[in-house]
Amino acid sequence: MKAGIWLAPFVAEAKSALFRENPFWFCKDNNGDFIKCGSNWSGFYAFNLKNSEVIDNIKKYLNFYVEMGFDFF
Repeated sequence: MKAGIWLAPFVAEAKSALFRENPFWFCKDNNGDFIKCGSNWSGFYAFNLKNSEVIDNIKKYLNFYVEMGFDFF
């Protein structure tokens, strides 16, 4: 057997500390509004994958789960 985990590494919930503390990490539309990409819980927003800080953060968390022994995501 292999260990797997479901993650959503490319989004953050609207009420999360991550969203509040790093609003510049998220995509905005032409009107300057954050792009909502889901409606679960408080809704969630898409990371700006052109931002190197975002990429570093995603790598950090994926590596954390790899080191815990998860085989797939």
